[in-house]
Amino acid sequence: MFENPQNKELLDEISRLKNENLLLKEKIISDTKSQELILFKNAFYSSKNLIALVDKNYRLLAVNDAYVNFHKKNRNQIIGSKLENVVGSISFKKVKEKIDKCLLGQTIEFEDWFEEKSFGRK
Repeated sequence: MFENPQNKELLDEISRLKNENLLLKEKIISDTKSQELILFKNAFYSSKNLIALVDKNYRLLAVNDAYVNFHKKNRNQIIGSKLENVVGSISFKKVKEKIDKCLLGQTIEFEDWFEEKSFGRK
């Protein structure tokens, strides 16, 4: 059956098309992920709510524009800093437990007033 040169050519073509199909699927997935990342970044940075991403050591990894404007600091002054140093000890104590739950994979939503000597009650 496979000894026929035409059959071999057909099998080779089928194999080539399968590989091409896989490459196209990977590109579509990659393009979709890139578009999703762009949408996420736009939502993250343009939100009017203060949003910060922190690591398990409570270091700020990313903050949105509202967060930067609220704290009246340059983004470079905030990124890499300990959260407590940016928000103050009173505010940090309010959010630490919630952050710990988030780091365990739980979804947390909350609203609260924050008050520090440096920025008053907000």
